[in-house]
Amino acid sequence: MKSLVVKYNDQVIGRLWQNEYGRMSFQYDNHWLMEGFAVSISLPLQQEIFSEQQCRPFFEGLLPEGEIRNEIARNLRVSVKNDFALLREIGGDCAGAITIGESKEKSLNAHNELLEGEKLIEALKPLNGKPLLAGEKDVRLSIAGSQRKLPVIYENGDFFIPHGDIPTTFIIKPEIAGIEGSVDNELYCLALARKIKLATPNFDGLQLPELIKTNGNVTTVRKKYLLLERYDRKIENGKVARLHQEDLCQAIGVPSENKYQKDGGPSFKDLFTIIKNHSSQPALDTRSSIRIALFNYLIGNADAHGKNFSFLFTKNSVTLAPFYDLLSTEIYPNLSTKMAMKIGGEYKPDDIFRRHWHRFAEENSINQKLMDKEIDYVSKAVSKWYKHTAQQLYWNQQLYPKVINEIIKLIEKKLKLLERG
Repeated sequence: MKSLVVKYNDQVIGRLWQNEYGRMSFQYDNHWLMEGFAVSISLPLQQEIFSEQQCRPFFEGLLPEGEIRNEIARNLRVSVKNDFALLREIGGDCAGAITIGESKEKSLNAHNELLEGEKLIEALKPLNGKPLLAGEKDVRLSIAGSQRKLPVIYENGDFFIPHGDIPTTFIIKPEIAGIEGSVDNELYCLALARKIKLATPNFDGLQLPELIKTNGNVTTVRKKYLLLERYDRKIENGKVARLHQEDLCQAIGVPSENKYQKDGGPSFKDLFTIIKNHSSQPALDTRSSIRIALFNYLIGNADAHGKNFSFLFTKNSVTLAPFYDLLSTEIYPNLSTKMAMKIGGEYKPDDIFRRHWHRFAEENSINQKLMDKEIDYVSKAVSKWYKHTAQQLYWNQQLYPKVINEIIKLIEKKLKLLERG
């Protein structure tokens, strides 16, 4: 029987086990049962062992998905289906406050490697072949999702890669392959969300030079990146501390491969039920969830699935986390416009009108007056700020990236649909 130690900011939570048949199980530590809290809504405090079916959605949910996971498994020479082995190799810095390592942890040379100039560019280049730098000596980074990104430490204008289980503080996201202008797209959507008072991570745009060699000629191009400050980190006594979180899939015990509602993944009803039963501020989190649902509809974010909603935990509270992965997907002809979660029984955004939002309210036990109030608030706030936000980001309408003009046109279309009964 193999085991891994699961820790919360250096405190032992419990152990993750793998038997001779490759099956995982998890058990809380007795000391944690007395003084800790449930690390997942789907894993309540108990002495009994959790089976693989019970614990896999939470622990697998800490790992990357899709092709990124495949590449990491190949680089590390482990089975792509072996969650336990992947967590052993890259579970040193995950989303939230959880770290996972071997029971007899080998001594890691914990230090920060400064990335400057070409070193930073070189660290970002492997995202297309060596995601999360998996396989580099003592680099144990994991971040959920199917987008390529690099967790880093960012201090006083310098970037660092941690060696050893040192917490990262920022995430760098490059352009998504095949999704033209994804950095400008997300930058604009985050900025607009902030304007209408939705909570988001702190963010900024980066442009970094890269040398391109073609037929013996060398040219310099400036590539765009999105820089996101991690909301699951904070400074305590001058040191970076991890904050615990989990996403909606983990909270209801659904694995990442089923993150879309049509595949058995979370619905808005699941989100509002978690808020009602577990949130420390249910009224505020309910209102925020209504607003983000409306906002995603207006910007055309059809990919707002169960792993794009998260909760922050302390020993005494559970609250909705800031909103992330805000991207207008509908503007891309090669992407599905079908929404990840139904609105009033509908997946197709062009078939969703005000009456579907009334049905949405009814399905989720939301007062109709509150629903109308939030529809009016979000539509008026977006109407006020969607052009102004673009002007602030790009100064001159003739300099707007193509994707920004496309999002603006889509927002105008959606605002008209929202007026229809």
